[in-house]
Amino acid sequence: MFTPITKNGYSLDEVASAIQKAIRRGDEKNALFFSLEFFPMFSKYLWKRLQVVAVEDIENPEACSIVSSMRDAFMWNNDESKKASEYKNRIFITKAVLYLCREVKSREADHA
Repeated sequence: MFTPITKNGYSLDEVASAIQKAIRRGDEKNALFFSLEFFPMFSKYLWKRLQVVAVEDIENPEACSIVSSMRDAFMWNNDESKKASEYKNRIFITKAVLYLCREVKSREADHA
């Protein structure tokens, strides 16, 4: 089975796991490092993973809406990009990751 590789040679699956663990721990430095491994080629997949984190790990029920708004702004800013390699404005990714790192964590919904 083929696993995509990020720009610095990491397995995409391992990077996705590392981001979620870093966000759970509030480890901004590592969460940002690994989130930028997705940019620009795997940005759409990153946004899906951030949505999952918002639902599984964040206490605030509005976290999903907030991350969705940031994703929508990112996509709107890149609507003229023909390819993912042309994506820009990674600041939306940075803000979403920092927001999730700083939010109160809860696994309550996941455990239910």
